[in-house]
Amino acid sequence: WKNFKMGLKKIKTDEKPLIFGLIFGLIALVITHFVSPYLNHPLGIGYLILCSLIFSNAKQKI
Repeated sequence: WKNFKMGLKKIKTDEKPLIFGLIFGLIALVITHFVSPYLNHPLGIGYLILCSLIFSNAKQKI
């Protein structure tokens, strides 16, 4: 948790809403994955790919 908070402090203020939205979307995706009978749904996989690209791009800017 401490590393998560320190990482959020390093993010620029204009990117924080995007990062928070992606994190909450990932949490919603995990919850949906546990209650849904559909495994490996293309929308979920696409969302994970999109998040990983955005996170890696944000990490390079820091």
